[in-house]
Amino acid sequence: MDKNLSYEKKLLDLGLSRTVYSFYCPETQKIVDQLWAEKPHHMYHKPYLQLQSGLHGEFKNQWLQWSKSMVDLNTNSFKYFYPCQGSSEAIRDLIAHIGVQKGRIHVFQGDYEGYAAYAKAFKVEIVDHDRDNYFESLKSKVKLENKLDYFILSQPSSLNGNVWSEFSDFIETIEKNFSNLNVAVDLCYVGTTGPVKKIDMNSEVIKVVFISLSKVFGVYYHRIGGVFHRTEVNSLVGNDYFRNLFSLYLGIELLKNSHVNSLYENYKNNQNKLVKTLNSSFTDLKPSDCVLLAHTRVGEQSEKLNSLELYVKRNQFIRVCLTPGLEGMFPS
Repeated sequence: MDKNLSYEKKLLDLGLSRTVYSFYCPETQKIVDQLWAEKPHHMYHKPYLQLQSGLHGEFKNQWLQWSKSMVDLNTNSFKYFYPCQGSSEAIRDLIAHIGVQKGRIHVFQGDYEGYAAYAKAFKVEIVDHDRDNYFESLKSKVKLENKLDYFILSQPSSLNGNVWSEFSDFIETIEKNFSNLNVAVDLCYVGTTGPVKKIDMNSEVIKVVFISLSKVFGVYYHRIGGVFHRTEVNSLVGNDYFRNLFSLYLGIELLKNSHVNSLYENYKNNQNKLVKTLNSSFTDLKPSDCVLLAHTRVGEQSEKLNSLELYVKRNQFIRVCLTPGLEGMFPS
């Protein structure tokens, strides 16, 4: 058996996965059942009257209302919102734009691998940074004359599933020392944690904000997301007209029937139970802020890790996804 497949089987046997998969939770299934039973064909009738034109605006407003205790985002500054297939479509579009302009993307080592995958596909240069020493890393790698580069990062962070406590300091550092560097923030884990200090999106250096419901509600295959931009994006204008109405409708209903900490409150106990069963296989594994994940910091202790821990190591962290175990508690 291929070694990686062997590791994947071991993880699955423990109720884990290396890749972060969304948890198709019972609450989401209930809403999907209701909408399927409703047979909302009315959404698709008479397109020539543009009866469907306001749905993405309703989705945007519902997300802003749902997330307001966690996210501070001024729509007077972020005037342009585009519905997208999850956040991935918007991330891909931004990186393609950066590539056309001959810019580079900056990322933290071990953050969401999709950023680098898209960058390689578009032949965009990737600049890796050490999050523990970001000021020195920025100072040595940011070209002050280049105003086309973007730093793309997730908050809460996909590195370990935690809200990054230094996010505000990081943004302030860029404002004061590297204001030529544009920032794009991926909020895909908003909705998977308990209450936290508000994530401030209003710095002038933040140009783009990605949102997605995939991780929060387990609707990865419905592709429900969007992006806020400060300026109009020609390549996304068509999304206001050519969009998946059922997914937007589903997204609106999911947001209406929950609050931003619902997933955490409903499944935190299950997360704790799962993590307690793992300490014989992983050293000092802790529940992440994100209820779908568990992690531990390893720093320079890599030589002491077993082979399975090394397989799931991401820069200075071991991080695993608990979705298989969570689903196992609710057999289909």
